[in-house]
Amino acid sequence: AVGRSTAQEVQRLALEMAALAEHLNPDSAGKPAAAASDDAAATDNAAASDDAVGRPADAGARRSPGASPRRRPVRVGRGLREGTTAATRALLETPGLVMWVDGYNVTMALWGDLALPAQREALVRSLSGVATACGTHIRVVFDGDTGGAPAVTAPLRVRVTFTEAGVEADDDIIDEVAATDPSIPVAVMSADRRVRDGVSACGANLLSPNDLRDLLSGARPSGAGS
Repeated sequence: AVGRSTAQEVQRLALEMAALAEHLNPDSAGKPAAAASDDAAATDNAAASDDAVGRPADAGARRSPGASPRRRPVRVGRGLREGTTAATRALLETPGLVMWVDGYNVTMALWGDLALPAQREALVRSLSGVATACGTHIRVVFDGDTGGAPAVTAPLRVRVTFTEAGVEADDDIIDEVAATDPSIPVAVMSADRRVRDGVSACGANLLSPNDLRDLLSGARPSGAGS
């Protein structure tokens, strides 16, 4: 409003000057008025520009409408070296963290000499101790067993699922991590490159079967076995 009032005042003064100039010099008739009109228009444009600066809509335009938040990997405590047992434990103690475990990928690395049912039992028993010690919510995914895999008994903090026939645990884990609320910290235990690349793109922390082995041997939780 101030900018427009100023423009009107400038235009009024310009018209008065034009009338005076025409009276003194008839050849200059219309020239000051035209210049003043241009000045007034420029002032109007400047005022309109000033009015637009700082509007909420303008600020919103600088953001990316519809952009969804992205999960970022958890940063463990200062002074802890990634890959150490202390760093693994600190990660698993992160409040609200959910760890997905690539079932047979881990069991084959740690208990590959056992039959599949025994591998599953060993993994769930070990993870149960980790869940109790660290307060971690753990989700174990095994590839579907067309022969009808027996149910695996696990505590509430360790949930075990089998994929449907023809669906790999790799795909299930990647899809589940991608669908998890970005505000929830996630870790994935697998040595499979495809799984690690897929969940890393979703901001998950990465663990390997060796991290579980070191965790169990370094400070074996109650009830864990190998």
